Amino acid sequence: MNRPKKTSLYPIGSHLVFLIFLNCQSLFAQEEAETSEEDEKTPAKFYRSPEERREAGLGTPLTDWLTFYGLLEAEYEYSKTRYRENGHFSSDHDTEAVQLGFEAEFTEMLLGEFVLEMEYDNRYRAFMDEAVLALEFDSWAIKAGIQNLDFGEYYSHFVIGPLLEFGETRKWTLSWEQELNDYTDFLVYTFERENSLPGNDLGYGVAMEWVSGDEAIRIGSGIMSDLRESDDFFGEEDYASSEDVPGWNLYALVGFESFEITAEIVAATDHFILEDERIRPWSSNLEFAYFLNYDFQIAARVEYTKELIEEPEWQTGLSITWLLGEHLILSIDYLNGSFEKPLEIEEDELYLKTQDLIAVQLGLEF
Repeated sequence: MNRPKKTSLYPIGSHLVFLIFLNCQSLFAQEEAETSEEDEKTPAKFYRSPEERREAGLGTPLTDWLTFYGLLEAEYEYSKTRYRENGHFSSDHDTEAVQLGFEAEFTEMLLGEFVLEMEYDNRYRAFMDEAVLALEFDSWAIKAGIQNLDFGEYYSHFVIGPLLEFGETRKWTLSWEQELNDYTDFLVYTFERENSLPGNDLGYGVAMEWVSGDEAIRIGSGIMSDLRESDDFFGEEDYASSEDVPGWNLYALVGFESFEITAEIVAATDHFILEDERIRPWSSNLEFAYFLNYDFQIAARVEYTKELIEEPEWQTGLSITWLLGEHLILSIDYLNGSFEKPLEIEEDELYLKTQDLIAVQLGLEF
């Protein structure tokens, strides 16, 4: 297991000060404006899925057909892992990220969405998170381009994502979405594989979602042909040498006026055949979120996993999120994980016991 090097808090602190300064400038400008608060207010929101985070931002029209939105985040994480032999090690790191999105309406039926992300986490990297063209009709749509596959919703009210995110996958994809009725959508997609043998270059998946009339209840499920293509597993030589391992997922959201419950499972249908073992990953996440008022949220999480390498079997924690201003969001996480089965760190001949994680994130929508 690689142990992250310790880093200074100065970079994250300077970014936090910068973000607060920008938000204060925004608030001063709003006080001077003589417009109706109800008409002009575009509040930040509590994110509960990667899709919602990708769609964050104020949505500033650049032209009649092109809209721009963005999200700037500064994050600090600290972890402490204890061994069964009573020793421990700790590490920390900070990350800065910028997300820039563009939505284009070329015609009434032809739409486009492009999301660019830039991160600094000991090194800079930039990548296209989504680049999609969509042809939409009344009850169906065709989408093509770089997409995050419709495999899992990955609900989370925390900065630190759930362990079941091992199923998250971004690929060149062609998808067909059909509205079966007012409440149910069905989707089928095919994507370009990179872990496949010659002649087997395409993967596939299907997904279905049901939403109640008031959108307070949402239930969905799906399957994907090969989990080796997911962002976590792709590029790992041990997993690439395995045979195809399909995956399935199931999720639900139940919302009330002041709180909501989300539950999700992502799992493999078969074993990864590795050099010295066989594993069949299975992970579940249950979260409760309570909205004390318009600008404050507290959330609790309970996770259980099986055969997910180097991850705890049980993980629980709390998170608070505070809207400091209309466009500025502060989140603080604490998670505690326990390793029920001995997990050996081979080079040190040590066994992991528990893990504590703390994360602080400040986000600015623009």
